Amino acid sequence: MKETREKIRKTFIIVKEEKRRGKLKLGARQNRKGITLIALVVTIVVLLILAGITVNLLFSNGGIFDIANQSKPAYEIGALKDRINNVIADWYIDKGIDQTTVIDDLWDKMVVEDIIDNPEEDVEGPEKVGENDRYDITSNEGYVVEIIVAPDGNVSIGNVVKEDSLPPKVGEIVSSSTSNSIHIEVEITRSKGEINLSYYYKKEGEADSSYQTLKEEVTELIADFTGLEQKAIYNIKIVVTDENGTTNKIVNVMTGELTGRVTQKGETIWNNGTATIELETKETGVTIQYQVGGTEGKWIDYEGPITGLKYGDTVFAVITDGTNQSGYSSINIIDKINPQQAQIKLSSKSTTTAESITATVTHIDNESGIEISNCRWVYNTNASAIGTEISSYPSENTFSNNGQTITLSATTVGTYYLHVLTQDKAGNKTETISQPITVTLPNNAPVISSVSFNSKTTNSITVNAQATDADNNNLIYTLYTSTLPSSGFTQGAASSATTSGSTVTLTASGLSQYTNYYYYVSVTDGKETIQSSTSSAVRTYCPGTGLTCPGGTTQIVACPYCDGRYGVGTRCSECGGTSWHNNPTTYCPLCGARGTRVKVVKCSMCSYGDYRQTVPCSHGSTYSHSYCSHGYTSQHD
Repeated sequence: MKETREKIRKTFIIVKEEKRRGKLKLGARQNRKGITLIALVVTIVVLLILAGITVNLLFSNGGIFDIANQSKPAYEIGALKDRINNVIADWYIDKGIDQTTVIDDLWDKMVVEDIIDNPEEDVEGPEKVGENDRYDITSNEGYVVEIIVAPDGNVSIGNVVKEDSLPPKVGEIVSSSTSNSIHIEVEITRSKGEINLSYYYKKEGEADSSYQTLKEEVTELIADFTGLEQKAIYNIKIVVTDENGTTNKIVNVMTGELTGRVTQKGETIWNNGTATIELETKETGVTIQYQVGGTEGKWIDYEGPITGLKYGDTVFAVITDGTNQSGYSSINIIDKINPQQAQIKLSSKSTTTAESITATVTHIDNESGIEISNCRWVYNTNASAIGTEISSYPSENTFSNNGQTITLSATTVGTYYLHVLTQDKAGNKTETISQPITVTLPNNAPVISSVSFNSKTTNSITVNAQATDADNNNLIYTLYTSTLPSSGFTQGAASSATTSGSTVTLTASGLSQYTNYYYYVSVTDGKETIQSSTSSAVRTYCPGTGLTCPGGTTQIVACPYCDGRYGVGTRCSECGGTSWHNNPTTYCPLCGARGTRVKVVKCSMCSYGDYRQTVPCSHGSTYSHSYCSHGYTSQHD
């Protein structure tokens, strides 16, 4: 109507303007020949009014066209429902005939009836709505139809709306989880304009008021929920909003479980009775924690090798994701290494059947340590190993402590070996075999039959000696002499190895003449040594030549007082020089004097250059004497 009124107003304006210009002539003449101006205007106005009414009737809100437009969707929806119901009825008939008919067969029939084109693209669902399954069907006309399938198989049509008027829909949700996290990726369909998403979560069974907010009013289609409990079902709520409104969807996702194990990496490393181990796990993104000896204490983050462990310790280990903890893995500290060879120190490598030797045995184990109560020994003639079975060792041959000294003896001649069984606390065993030990019959010491004086000289004494040996061993004789009866004896002579019963002659040389000497003889068979009794004094001879020696002689030698310089002659009184002072005009370079200072100088000690000295004779005397102080001219006692 507004548009009509505007058209009439414009018409009046045009008429008025034409009249002003004179283009419209009014008068009786004109009235007679045609329609009057007023009649024309009125006619136009009436026509315009009628036209406005018609337009308004057709196009205005509530007009014929508007009513027709409003009726079209309702008609289309009604027609669509009829078509779908016909398809459902036909599907029911098929289902009654063939019990294998399923819901997917219904969608196929809708394709045949041109309701939808492709079930994979045009059918969404099912989605649980109470006990029913709901499917959303997008028809070829652009309508979204709810198909409700009841538990008894009954199929009905729910809401039917235009697709572009629906609020956004949360489509497929892809989820994955670990022991402490959930990852989701959301698909949004039917969105119009900008969308906003909010993510919430809670554990299954908790009240709705327990929902926690992860993030709100974001555009991200990906969300990660962390710090969750393992093996728990979580309700994940996704709320999406666009121009058409808000919808939400809840999905249930279960977290995983920490099932990985912790194992020992490599072998146990031992050092001086303590062990070191390393740990590892095949799981990623987790931390290894451990305790030694129990599980009630504080868990320690594993950062490297664990040291200071003892045999029998148990290392308990778990993996953690920061929130959850796996079950325990236990690693026992065991010893798989045999003890080292025992140290055997023998007091001797030979003995007799009447004697014994000792052996000091030290057991060595750097891992679990020595179990001394299970260590054994045996002494026999077996040079080969006898093994590590404890039954191979006499039960009485035990050790009470480590480093113990044991006594070894044998009643039979032969070569013997000490076998030592070493066992550690883990039950590992090692056999150690000693060096060979020779066992012989007891030795019989030599017996000296006789020692007698043979002869002497001015500087020697000769004796005869004889000894026997019951073992028929070779004998070595040694003569000892001294000027004292009970001390100071030195070796004077020794024989080579001589058969038992032989008589040997021994001479001690280099002695002083006319001196009393004492002597004895020792005899050895290489094992035992005996000696004779000490003899009475034996005096060496005096040469006794009876000749007389004149004594020492006199010789001229250099004067020790003036060094032979100051004999008869002229010398400088200042420096004793002569050459420079012979010329009275020349100065001496030594003292600066001239010849005027030269005078005669003589040495009073050497009688003017003739110094004499007395030299002793070969006997050391300067006077006349006899060779023998005893007055004998021949050798004598």
